[in-house]
Amino acid sequence: MTPGLWRDAHVRPGGAGLLLIFLLLAIPVLAEVEPTPLIDFRIKDQFGKLHTSGSYRNSVAIVVSGDRKGNEYTKEWSPVLADSLAAEVRRFRVRFISHAHLKGAPFFMKGTIKGKLSNAPDDWVLMDWSGEFNQAYEFKEDHCNIVVFDQDGLRRIQVAVQQFDQKIFTRLLTGIRRLDR
Repeated sequence: MTPGLWRDAHVRPGGAGLLLIFLLLAIPVLAEVEPTPLIDFRIKDQFGKLHTSGSYRNSVAIVVSGDRKGNEYTKEWSPVLADSLAAEVRRFRVRFISHAHLKGAPFFMKGTIKGKLSNAPDDWVLMDWSGEFNQAYEFKEDHCNIVVFDQDGLRRIQVAVQQFDQKIFTRLLTGIRRLDR
């Protein structure tokens, strides 16, 4: 488990404890991750605006990423996360990084890909043509990959999801709120 994330969970051996362990194994869980730092990045969005890692210091940063197929799932997860964390976002304690993993996309498709994204300036997406994030955090193909960094810029939570799952969402939201100190 991620250090400090689920530290309140204590299970004692015995019949009830074994049943609890079995039930917990049946529930999808957030991946245990090494607390590695947010990569130092300089990536443009679909509007050509440059975004850098320095903009996310001193706040909980949530990367929501998808590749071609994973984008289907980011459309499910992003709005629910954003709505649930709206108060934290308004106080600049939590910030989202929308990210598209585009390494391997043919260069002649760049305009077409950008054209499929929102035209609203607030709906920017980092266009990661070189695969920096995928290389650093080993994103799972055909999934929405969610990576959460604490206020010190250390990765604390990572999960690869597809269809929306309330159990995973609840654990993810709880973990994020615990990081927002």
